[in-house]
Amino acid sequence: MLNYCFSVCLKPYNTLAIDVTAKVFVKVNNQDELLEALAYAEHNSLTIIVLSGGSNVVFSEDFAGLVIYIALQGVSYKANNDYVLVTAAAGENWHQLTMNCLSKGFNGLENLALIPGLVGAAPIQNIGAYGVELSDVFHSLKGWDRIHRCWKTLQRNDCQFGYRDSVFKRALKDRFVVTEVTLKLSLEPTVNFKYAVISEYLMGRGISQPSPLEVAEAVIAIR
Repeated sequence: MLNYCFSVCLKPYNTLAIDVTAKVFVKVNNQDELLEALAYAEHNSLTIIVLSGGSNVVFSEDFAGLVIYIALQGVSYKANNDYVLVTAAAGENWHQLTMNCLSKGFNGLENLALIPGLVGAAPIQNIGAYGVELSDVFHSLKGWDRIHRCWKTLQRNDCQFGYRDSVFKRALKDRFVVTEVTLKLSLEPTVNFKYAVISEYLMGRGISQPSPLEVAEAVIAIR
């Protein structure tokens, strides 16, 4: 049974710490709870905001609807010869996922270290930093289509990624809830450190052939 809370302050749930109130607030921990929350909103004629890490959200006023906070957890790995598919639930912390993957020798996320927010928000914005975008390592995602009322898996081309852009900001805006993201990461330590500020930082420390972890550490230090 979901715990619906009323008149909830959203200050802890957005990175700008904007002090606004949601009429109704609920955390969902799995897919069934997500569907229950959506049905609750429909039954009570409530507008919905799906909130992830709150790092790309600016609230200008109180919200007179239902805030659904995505708290789905879990990470799984499926290795191949030279790459691994990493599937992370939408509520996983992005930076923690990045560092955990690097610790396991799964490479490709190092330039995206320390980006705030949760995994589910990453494809919405097509997050990027220092010459790398999510789309460079993206494999697929799963979520709920609120219009067709069904689960869907979208491949890279389906997401129509652009610079800080995706189909979720356009045709699928406000109708698709991401529940998990699958990334295709390399088992080879190939790195991208051509971005000027990264290469200058590394060269300043005498590192000419950095490892993926060293690139991540440089990104963290610069950030």
